[in-house]
Amino acid sequence: MISRSSIGRKIETVLRNKKVSSEEEANSVLREYFTKHNVEMERVNQKLGGGIGTFLAEADKLIQQRKYQKAIKLCDFILDAYSECDEALLMKLTAGIAIGNYESADACFEKYKEINPNNPEVYLLKWQLELEKILKTSTITAEDLQRTITFLNTAIKIDSQYFDALISKAQILFWLGDDEYKKLIHKCRRVDALRTDNFLNKHWIEDIPDCHPLAVISNSVSKIESLMSNGDYQQALNEINKIIDKDMEQGLKEVLHSLKIDGLICLNDYQQAKEVISDLISLNKDYPKSYFHRAVIHFKCSDFNEALEAINQCIAVAEKASMKHFEYYKLKATILKQLGKDNWQDFEKMAEKVKKENNKMFEKLCKQKGINPEKTGFD
Repeated sequence: MISRSSIGRKIETVLRNKKVSSEEEANSVLREYFTKHNVEMERVNQKLGGGIGTFLAEADKLIQQRKYQKAIKLCDFILDAYSECDEALLMKLTAGIAIGNYESADACFEKYKEINPNNPEVYLLKWQLELEKILKTSTITAEDLQRTITFLNTAIKIDSQYFDALISKAQILFWLGDDEYKKLIHKCRRVDALRTDNFLNKHWIEDIPDCHPLAVISNSVSKIESLMSNGDYQQALNEINKIIDKDMEQGLKEVLHSLKIDGLICLNDYQQAKEVISDLISLNKDYPKSYFHRAVIHFKCSDFNEALEAINQCIAVAEKASMKHFEYYKLKATILKQLGKDNWQDFEKMAEKVKKENNKMFEKLCKQKGINPEKTGFD
């Protein structure tokens, strides 16, 4: 049978075009419409050889059984008899997405939109269609994901309580690193709390695509570390400067500042390195690597007493924060040796002890996570 929404839209169009001014005249127009409609349906049913509702029900059943090709053929059979059957177009669109026939699905969307532009479901399906296209590509960009939101916004504009569109938009915003997704999840809970919890537990995708801001920065950090290990310090600094001022988690910002200091020290630009150290301390005074970098610069400048003061501060902060690293103790041993202190060997031993402890902790963590420690590059 033809949907009430499509009939209602057609009646509304007829009344508007006829410019009806009285209830009696309106009733006359409605009778005229239904007479023509019933005649048209009789013609359609005769052409189909049965009631159109029966064929639509069968097409829906085929889709539920995932027999998409058969469903499309049946929908085409219906549309050949009645080209404006919006239910058949919607089902053909659904089946087209399922089998990856995007050209056909796009055509169904455009045709459906002409017939029934106020059904939010068709815009949700169009969003799904566009997302499927993106996921087939090798690179997912933030711009592509942002573009798909347009269709979800249209669906939500038509029906502000449309759960499927709201939760889908929340997922896309999460992938884009936009915290607005939290507000949408809250709204979904108001619409249907049980369904929201079910979706979050069973269908929510925590993995982030490469276009997520966090993934972009993490990938950049990996590239920078590779450049540093190959001695391409200036190129590494160029890459750091591209992203260091972007919004990101503090931990990543600290790592980037530390890498920048490393690069500047390797290029013997101690003055600028000192400025970045000050920035890093302002960012987090309890980040031990800041004071380690300061100790390294003093040591390279043969300012051994200042180097000792800086490395002592580094070790104090590291031990308080449970962030001990063997390099800190090794550098202190080297400084003490330069100063002619007899206890330098104690810190060499401490460096070896801390290294073994850290390696043991790391191996335990890898075992818990099912990771091969040899493939992590950890030292």
